[in-house]
Amino acid sequence: MRRDDGGVSLANERVRVRLELAPLRLSLFDPGGAVGFAGARVGACVDARPEPDAELAGTRVVASLVRDLALEDEADTPLGRAARLRARVALGDGLELGLALELGSDWPGLALGLELGNTGREPREIAALEPFVWRSDGSARLVLPGEPTALRFLALGH
Repeated sequence: MRRDDGGVSLANERVRVRLELAPLRLSLFDPGGAVGFAGARVGACVDARPEPDAELAGTRVVASLVRDLALEDEADTPLGRAARLRARVALGDGLELGLALELGSDWPGLALGLELGNTGREPREIAALEPFVWRSDGSARLVLPGEPTALRFLALGH
């Protein structure tokens, strides 16, 4: 785990993770940087209930500034020892987002957890927690190997 003025980086032999602190942005790549994404935001959709097969119609809130940050180089997790990063972000209107990232040396991926707390007086409906929010302003990008025209995928109607 490495911390600098702009954020925190975690890495093992399979994955590299970077959390930018202001504004909060999340990036995840393979060790060579050939596959991954950069600049995703973290947020939630509130004041609506999820409807099957329908677009979420609530209010989207997106995390911007980290208020509290805690780092552990050797944390005990259900999957074994891991580097753990915990952040608290005030979203406004009495909402607070908790973000936890865990990256172990014995398991291949990243464990990411989100929780949304309501410190306001009014109850709020939570439609979704969104760990990877893509903004239309181009600040986030997806990186795939090869030329885009050469990529193929299988779609099964889902």
